[in-house]
Amino acid sequence: MRTLAAKLEVKALTSGMSNVQDTCALLRYLLLHEYRSVWQKKTSRTSAELNQAAIARVLARKKIEDGDISLRREAPHRAVKDLVSHMVRRERLTGRTLSLFIEAFDMNEAHQNQLWNTLTNPSLSSGTVNTIHDQPWLAVPQCHRTISVSERYKIDPAGVPILRNVRHTIRAVEDGVGSYIFGHEREVAAVTVRHGGVTGPRHEYGNGLLATEIVLDHPLRNTEATALEYEATYPRSAEPFTEVRRAAFARSENVDIAVEFTGRLPGQAWWCVWADPSQGQPVHEEEIDCRNGSIRKYFPSLENAVAGVRWRC
Repeated sequence: MRTLAAKLEVKALTSGMSNVQDTCALLRYLLLHEYRSVWQKKTSRTSAELNQAAIARVLARKKIEDGDISLRREAPHRAVKDLVSHMVRRERLTGRTLSLFIEAFDMNEAHQNQLWNTLTNPSLSSGTVNTIHDQPWLAVPQCHRTISVSERYKIDPAGVPILRNVRHTIRAVEDGVGSYIFGHEREVAAVTVRHGGVTGPRHEYGNGLLATEIVLDHPLRNTEATALEYEATYPRSAEPFTEVRRAAFARSENVDIAVEFTGRLPGQAWWCVWADPSQGQPVHEEEIDCRNGSIRKYFPSLENAVAGVRWRC
C-alpha cells in the first residue's frame, strides 16, 4: 500500500508548476517565522533570511534517524542541500520531500494541511488578483511590496474583537521608504508597534477608510526588506465581528489570516474575496472548517484584491 505522501505526490505531479511554487513559498514562510528556532540551533549566524545549510542539517538529522544516511558519512547535510536550494528557489518540491520537511520540523496539523492543500489543490495554485473594481485613493503612495504577512485576530465570547496582531515583512521598491500605512477598522482604539518602528499619525482615505502610519526604524533603500510587528486593540463597546478583510493594492505574497475564538465557536465559516475593502457582499466564497478554536486561510498572493474570512455562529 502506498503511503499518504506517495499518493499526494502523484496528485501533485498533475497539479502544475504553480502549485509547487506556491507550496515552496508557503514552506519558506513557515520556516522563516514559525519554525525558525528549530534550524537556528544549527548555526551560529543570525540573519533575517533562511540559512540553507542549517535547514539541511535538520533534514539530515531526520534521514539519519530513519536510516537513510549513514552516521559515518562526512558532512551528512550535503546529501540534502539540493533539496533545500530547489525549495528556496521555488524550482522543485516533491511529495516525498515535503513529507521530509514536515517530519523533520515536526510541523503541526494546521501547517501540514496548508502545505498539502496548496501542493495538491489546483484551485489554490493561482493568486487572487483584480477583484477591486474601484481602487480607493491612498493616504500615502505605496512604495513597498509585501513578502509575507501573518494576521491573528482574537474574538471574545460575545463576538467582540479583542486584538489584531500582525507580523509583516515588506520590501522597498524605491529608495527612501520611511513608513508603512496600516489600514484598519474604524473601531480600533489604539495601535501599538512591537517591532520595526513607531506609531505615527492616523489617516483617513478612500471612502471613509482609516489607517495608522508606522514610521520605520530607518528609511529603506530600494529592494531592502524589514520585519514589522504591530497590534490593534478594540474597545469593549465595539460591535461584534462576523468577518475580517485584508486589502492588497500592490502585490502581497504569503498572506496568512487566522481568527481565534475564546468562547462560542462559529457554526459555519468561509474564506472570501470581495470587490471593496469594507463594503458589499463576497464575490466568491468557499466553506472552511473551524479547527482548534480558530478559522484560518492562507493566500499565496493577493494583488488589487480584498480577501479574508467570515463566519456565522
